[in-house]
Amino acid sequence: MSNDPTSADTKVDTSNKDAAESVEPLTEEPLVLAIDPLDDLAVCQEKLKKVTANYRAVSKAYAQKESEMAAYRKRMTAKAKIQGDQRAAQAVEKFFEPVQNLKRSMSIEDSDPATIVQGVRMVLSQFDAALCALGLAEVPGVGTRFDPLHHEALAIVPVEDAMLDGVVTQVYMAGYRVGERVLTPAQVVVGKYTAPVSEE
Repeated sequence: MSNDPTSADTKVDTSNKDAAESVEPLTEEPLVLAIDPLDDLAVCQEKLKKVTANYRAVSKAYAQKESEMAAYRKRMTAKAKIQGDQRAAQAVEKFFEPVQNLKRSMSIEDSDPATIVQGVRMVLSQFDAALCALGLAEVPGVGTRFDPLHHEALAIVPVEDAMLDGVVTQVYMAGYRVGERVLTPAQVVVGKYTAPVSEE
């Protein structure tokens, strides 16, 4: 092994010379000179102050939004209740007169049966008008194509006309709907066309 000052160990120290020169020389109090604890504490305190201020601002804004949303939900609930009460009042108003007429008909003693029947028919007509005013409509029946959403097929009958295939030919019981919502489907009979067998 050579004792030359330019040996491998010496070369390693020389190769680190530039890196060593780039670092500030150490003194007797390196930590005090490199990092001032008081300055860093002040900086940290300032950052903490800003973060705390931001947190408080965000918390205040969030609380304000929550308060606004709670007030909005309260207003919407109150508005929905008022609208519901109005719709209920309108419905009751439409049925009030027919019910009153029915009560009057029931209170008459020793009435002629024909008169009672006539009164009941009148009240029934008033009920029908009230329901129609609320959006009640009869499901289309005879002559319309069978629709499983609106019809309930009780029977299928053969038909000679191909145009009547899948068409309602008879209604056993009428169906009713409000808008697109079916309250009760119509009970119907549906035609089924079968082509006649040709005779050769």
